[in-house]
This record gives sequence, structure tokens and C-alpha cells, in this order.
Amino acid sequence: MFSKRVLLIFLALFVFFKLYNNTAKTPDSITTADPTTATNPTTTSTLEHSAMSLPKTSLKYIVIDPVGPHTSTFVILHGLGDTGNGWVSFAKLLQRKFPGMKFVLPHAPVIPITAFNNQRVPSWFNIFQLGQSDGKKDVDGFLKSVREVELLLVEEAAKVDAGKLVLGGFSQGAALTLTSAAIDKDVRLGGFVALSGFCPILDDVLKQRQETNLDVPVLQCHGTADTMITYQYAQDTYAFFKNNIGLRDYEFREYAGLGHSTTEKEIADVVDFLTTKVGLK
Repeated sequence: MFSKRVLLIFLALFVFFKLYNNTAKTPDSITTADPTTATNPTTTSTLEHSAMSLPKTSLKYIVIDPVGPHTSTFVILHGLGDTGNGWVSFAKLLQRKFPGMKFVLPHAPVIPITAFNNQRVPSWFNIFQLGQSDGKKDVDGFLKSVREVELLLVEEAAKVDAGKLVLGGFSQGAALTLTSAAIDKDVRLGGFVALSGFCPILDDVLKQRQETNLDVPVLQCHGTADTMITYQYAQDTYAFFKNNIGLRDYEFREYAGLGHSTTEKEIADVVDFLTTKVGLK
């Protein structure tokens, strides 16, 4: 459940994009958005549903504008103890391959974590016991975060062409990403990317299953040496979303020897997924 090591992911991304050798410039514009002051969207969402009819998300987030004409948006959810800032380097480097891509990097609320003696850290939901997939779960907190992310997605869907909005996440953020694919009803996306992910509330997700995104492409990536979220836990999660939820365009990729982090091969697979399955350029 812990977030990635920033140095490792930066080095992995650096190696990967050196291979791509794309010379597009890095964006200069990074802004922090406050939903209480954001302007209302002027176009409708992908579900013939006006974003103005729903409340705005309470999440604060970083926006990295595209370096060219806006063609797609990637919302990335961080893991436990991290913030959206931890994914700025990832976004800037990925943008060299997709210069028209806008990035939205939300910050999880800072809450007391029971497993950490109530220490307050950024987290999408409470954790009662470390390493206990069958222990007590913060169902309400988890689903509240999923809903806040959905409201953000509705807002962003009104600003980009249909099918060009992608949700991704790492660890806790990947848990929210997979759940969003299963239960979101107010917005239809172009793709979902879950890195080192899991889902602690399977029964509750099944009860709220929606058809909206079940045929949207989903990529789940996981390392075989992950000790935070075990490889078996990831496989069980995949089997649930494939067989019980019914995700119809769902791929699981494994990475031998990879722990709770990422690697250049995984990043290359994400780029391939965004290009071939989602149709981004």
C-alpha cells in the first residue's frame, strides 16, 4: 500500500524515454487547482450528462497543461503517503511521448491511519491492519474517495473529446482506479491503468456494479516480487474484476522480480496500451 520510491521511478522513466528519444519540450505550466474557485465547464460530458448538474469534487489537484493542442487527459492517483506532486516527473516525461496530453494529479486527504497509531498521512482510505487482506475495511472512506474522483472525472470529461480521458493509479490509487471502472456511472472513460493495485472491498464493489465502463480497455500491471501488495493478491483482484465484475477488455501484465515499484518495461507497456488500446497520440 505504500507509495513508489521516487528515485527508482524517475530513473526507470529516464531510461525509457531515452530509448524513445522524443524531443518534444517539457511543459512549463504546472498549476494547483482549488475546486472552490474553478470555473464551470461549458460543454457536455461523454454520457449526455451535464457536469453542472453534479456537485464539484472537493479534491485539490495539480494540473500540467499539454505542450501542444489538448488531445487527451490522464488523471493519476497516487498511493499511500504520497501526493500528486510525487507524479509530476512521471507526467512530464510521459508528455514527451504524448505532447497533447494534459495531466491532473489529485491529492488524497490527510487522515489518521489506524495501523500507524493514528498518524495523519495522505491516504485515500483508512487502513486498520497492515498486510491483512481479510481484515477490517474502511468501506465508507474508500467509496467516498471513488466518488470524489468520479466527480473530478465528470469535470474533466467536459473538456476533452469522448474516449480521450484516462484514469490511472499506483497502489491505493490503483485500487480506486479498478473500482472506478466497475462502479462509475456518471462518466465514460477511454481507458484505465492500474499499477501495483488491489481492491480491499470486493463484495461492496460487486453490489454497486455499473455497465458504464465494463467494455473500456483496462491494463493492470504488477511485479512478482511485490511484498506490499503480493502478486497473489493482485492475481485474485484481476480474477474478481474479470469474472465477477465482467470487465471485457482487461489485460494483466506481470514483471518478474519487480517489487512495489515500477520499471521501464512497465512504463513501455503503459505507453503501448495508451497508443494501441486507447488510441492516444
